[in-house]
Amino acid sequence: MLEAGLIRSEAKVYNLRHPDPNNPLAYQRASDGSIVGVDHDIEDRVTSKEEGFEKWKDIMSRRFVSGDDNDFDYSSVDTNEAYDDNAEEERRKQETYFDKEEAGFVGEGDPAGETGIQDF
Repeated sequence: MLEAGLIRSEAKVYNLRHPDPNNPLAYQRASDGSIVGVDHDIEDRVTSKEEGFEKWKDIMSRRFVSGDDNDFDYSSVDTNEAYDDNAEEERRKQETYFDKEEAGFVGEGDPAGETGIQDF
């Protein structure tokens, strides 16, 4: 537990010295000398523990999705074909194929009475 507290403290000092413009939190020294994270925008500041937890989950999710989570090995996912969205890739291939296809009359003979306007 002491080690985790020390790591968090070092991270706060680093963030205080190297502000990240993409981070929704800004770090500053409080009146007692401690380092605290506050929202850049006053309107986004949380007022309850529940709001704080939801905001934390949102920040961590965004950091993970953008590839900024230094504790996660993204290459283990990027190189694993089991995580590929094969259905989406197949859908894109089909869309490309059908986009290239010319529209034509399906049936026997030549179309007769086709105006191109739907009338019900």
